[in-house]
Amino acid sequence: MTFMHTILAAGAALSIAIPILIHLLLRRRRKPIMWGAMRFLLEVYKKQSRKLKLQQFLLLLTRCLVIGLAGFAIARPLLSGAGITSGGGRLVVFVIDDSLASSARDASGAMAMESFKAQARQVISAMGAEDSAALITLASPARAIISPPSTDLAAVRGLIEDLEPTDAGADFPGAMTLVSETITRATEETNSPATVVVLSGFTEGSAALARPLPPSLGDLAGVRLIASEPSAESSDNVRIISIEPLRSVLLTRGSNPAAGGDVQVTVTLERSGQGVGQSAVTTVRVNVASGADAPTGQPVSATARWAPGETRTSIVVRGLTAPGDDALSAGGVIIAEIDRDTIAGDNEFRRPVGVRDVLRVGIVAQRRFGRGPGIAQLQPGDWLRLALQPSDDAPIEISDIDPSTIDASVLGALDAVFVPAPDLVRDDGWDRLARFAERGGMVVVSPPPDATVHLWTDAFIGAFNLDWRLVREPIAAQSLTLSGETDGGTNADGVLSMLRSEIEDLARPVSVEKWLPFEEEPAGVEVLLSTNDNRAWMVASRAGAKSSDTSTGSGRGLIVYLASAPSLSWTELPASPLMVPLVQELVRQGVGIAGGSATAVAGRTMIVPAGAIELMGPQGSLSIGSGGSGNTVPPVRERSLWRAMDRSGRTIGVVAVNADPEAGNTNSQPEESVQQWLAGSLGGQGDEASAAIASGSMSWLDANDAGASLRVADEGSPVSFPMLVAALILALAEVVMARWFSHATRDKSAMAAIPAMIGGGSGGGGS
Repeated sequence: MTFMHTILAAGAALSIAIPILIHLLLRRRRKPIMWGAMRFLLEVYKKQSRKLKLQQFLLLLTRCLVIGLAGFAIARPLLSGAGITSGGGRLVVFVIDDSLASSARDASGAMAMESFKAQARQVISAMGAEDSAALITLASPARAIISPPSTDLAAVRGLIEDLEPTDAGADFPGAMTLVSETITRATEETNSPATVVVLSGFTEGSAALARPLPPSLGDLAGVRLIASEPSAESSDNVRIISIEPLRSVLLTRGSNPAAGGDVQVTVTLERSGQGVGQSAVTTVRVNVASGADAPTGQPVSATARWAPGETRTSIVVRGLTAPGDDALSAGGVIIAEIDRDTIAGDNEFRRPVGVRDVLRVGIVAQRRFGRGPGIAQLQPGDWLRLALQPSDDAPIEISDIDPSTIDASVLGALDAVFVPAPDLVRDDGWDRLARFAERGGMVVVSPPPDATVHLWTDAFIGAFNLDWRLVREPIAAQSLTLSGETDGGTNADGVLSMLRSEIEDLARPVSVEKWLPFEEEPAGVEVLLSTNDNRAWMVASRAGAKSSDTSTGSGRGLIVYLASAPSLSWTELPASPLMVPLVQELVRQGVGIAGGSATAVAGRTMIVPAGAIELMGPQGSLSIGSGGSGNTVPPVRERSLWRAMDRSGRTIGVVAVNADPEAGNTNSQPEESVQQWLAGSLGGQGDEASAAIASGSMSWLDANDAGASLRVADEGSPVSFPMLVAALILALAEVVMARWFSHATRDKSAMAAIPAMIGGGSGGGGS
């Protein structure tokens, strides 16, 4: 048995000796004095001696127990140390916030992380030698730093001191799951009482109260949850949410990069804190770097002016210089910065962009030889070639691909592929096109103009694993024209964003005579152009190759479907002013979108460029597929730049990891709401959470003495109170027994026997 107050326990043990000493002193032998009636008293004493010894022993034992129980109860025994409830002391699981929110600085410049460490030190100081501790951190994905628990509290303290803020968001659900697993494994061997100590500021950026915590601790008996009090004040913080370049691929040919002013970006900012109600000014500095190198040019500055109450704004930055030819292999990086404030990690944002000298596009159609036909005899492939290369200096190179012999090596050198003759593509050709899209390519498919029954749609939809249903026979249209308006409004974002101001005027005069529409418009597609009766005519969707050796749903690849063949027998589009800007923008913007975002969020899975087998960065190297799958790698918790390397060791792209934009929200949250949210992990939301709070299973740490919360738990132990009650009962019993066993009451039968004995002796003498 161990005690929280060992000195009091030792004093209680010594106090037991007091009644023993008194008993021994009272039994000291005295010199006997003989007198006449002694003989009769000795005979009575001999008859009562056994009874008297038993009475004296019971009194001595009772007095020792009274003193011992009272002393030990005050010393607060820990029965777990004696093996009554377990084989060790208490279990304390620390859950410490090391997300981006923990780097927030207060008015004195101290980080929130330092406060969490100080509270953890106080809790450890209140723990006993046989107690054990586990450590779990919140930065997404949550990690179990110490699990199973350790009794080496000095080592636990050292690991806590070494914690540093990351740039990831907080993963409370994952952390609570790890807590449950840690306690479950620990209690399989021992039955130690468990206390979970959660240290966080619980700002909106770290604790998402709208998403309830899983009741992972509800099935664990006797678990207490103690948390640091939520931040009372909201510090002002501005964070960069995103950078969106005007074009996702920068072309160096024909754009005259030396003249400057080639790159235009939109920077989106958000702010939080007490100063949101006031007007403010934020200066944004933007620069462009080649590959993963530091920027070499001068940054371009722009000013964001906040109106009172405004929390989100976007500003356009113009006049940036495009990267030079040294960026063609690795790509470029756009870097935006703002002045340092409460949280430094979200004051910088990096956005890789593709850089090409030209875009390489393939056309899957039968190639014409000889002199070109007249305009009426032009085939869809001919119209596409004219739209892709309207002039000799257009930065697009065209490759002709035979539909019957689509080769993977040819596709590997292309950025996009147009398929105006899908009926001539074999099944293996569709599979190669699907893998091409999965690696980050764009595939544009349109119906063949001469087919009457379109059976090719099954192979197309099956290869790309699309949930589409197209009609089998083309439909003749009457009074049908194109429209740039969709259910989501004019194309303000996405593939045709550059045409948003003029696409409606360009599309309205274009008539449609024949088309191959969807039986029912599929979900999850971006409608680029529709008909005047609001039916999808041109859509874009992410690729999902049906192949066992590739990963689907990775956010790479783009499939575009035109419901009409680019032929004058189907639509007037090829001869309209819309044709060239539509095809040009489809390629220039679509290729960048198809390549997938090269921007990752700290703490979340990264998507890497196609063909990469390794990432090289400041933290070393990451092998693609080690812990991830396909073209993804495990999360990185710090903002950083990574070079994507192919099998030959060549840099083929850049991946930027930025701070989690949601984690920088510094708005404080009501204490009652946070407490209800945390209590949900003890068994559920609503009444269950309220019951956990009312029972004391969820409480706050003392802001001045975090260790006091752990000591209060011992004062409420069910062991001390029963011992005090037992001591009181024994004390009352001792009073009764002392009175009963004393000679204050005489045994009348024994006293009556003495005169009889005396009288009988005299009478016998008289006879």
